[in-house]
Amino acid sequence: MKTHYFFTELKKKKTSEKEYSNRFNRVTRSGGIWEQQDTRKPILDEDEKLIIGYKRSLKFKHDDPSLNGKWMMKEYYLAESLLRQLKSKENKVLLSLQLRKAPNQ
Repeated sequence: MKTHYFFTELKKKKTSEKEYSNRFNRVTRSGGIWEQQDTRKPILDEDEKLIIGYKRSLKFKHDDPSLNGKWMMKEYYLAESLLRQLKSKENKVLLSLQLRKAPNQ
């Protein structure tokens, strides 16, 4: 399986015209969604004392059975405490994306 890596910015869901939720919009242009597969797992520093980020797994869900479950994604993002130190207003994440040969692999 070939793995692709890229950075992207997560977009928060809108609750109204001017307000945003704490949840992220995971709907794709094709009408599919990225469904979370597990709880986030902490990523620790080399001393294993400080949480520097988190990792979570997602699976692509679509109404078209030929697309459903074929794509798997890992999402890596910085801990809130580090983002505050960086004074970043963006929700950047590193993604690793894989196309599975069969949905149950």
